[in-house]
Amino acid sequence: MDAPPPEVPHYEVKVLEGLQACGLQRDAVSVSYQESIQALEIVIGNGAGAKEAHFSCIHDAVGYETVQFEDGELWQAYRRYLEKVHHPARIASARKHLETEGLLEGLPTLEGEGSLELLLPALEVHCGLSAGSVLFRSGDTVMVVPKLISDENDFEKVACILAALQVSGVTNLGFIGNEKLSEGDE
Repeated sequence: MDAPPPEVPHYEVKVLEGLQACGLQRDAVSVSYQESIQALEIVIGNGAGAKEAHFSCIHDAVGYETVQFEDGELWQAYRRYLEKVHHPARIASARKHLETEGLLEGLPTLEGEGSLELLLPALEVHCGLSAGSVLFRSGDTVMVVPKLISDENDFEKVACILAALQVSGVTNLGFIGNEKLSEGDE
C-alpha cells in the first residue's frame, strides 16, 4: 500500500488558493517554507499566466512573503510594483526615526548635495560616522558596508544611515553583511 502524499501545511495551501483566486494556474506555482530565510518562498512559473494586472491580487494573497517569477522581466516589474506600494510608508517610517533621534533637521539630500559622491560622506558625518566608513558607490547603487561596527552605538549610527538614505533621495541601495571585512576585501 502506498503512503499518502505528505500534507501541505495550512498556510501554504491558503497562499496557493489565494493565488489561484487571482487567476493563476496552480500547477505552475510553488509555495514552500525555506529555512534559510525563515519564510515562505513563492515561485510563479511561466505557465501560471501571471501578468502585471495580477500584481495587486498576488500581493494581497502572499502578504510579505518572498515572491519570485521565473520570467525575469515580470519579476522586475513586480519589484517596481512593490516599491511603489511600500515606498511612502518606508519613507514616513525613516523620517519619523530621524525626527525622534533629532537627526531630521539638516539632513543632506541628493538634491541638495548634487551628486552621490558628495551626498554619501555628508550622510555618514551627519549620522556621526567618519566619511567613507560605511557607504560606497557601485555604479548607480549605494552599497552599505558596515565594516567597523565595534560597539552598540555604531549600530544606532548604521540605523541612522539606513533611514537617512531612504529620506535623502537614494533609490538604488545594496547591503553587504554586517561582519567586518577582511583586509584583503578592502
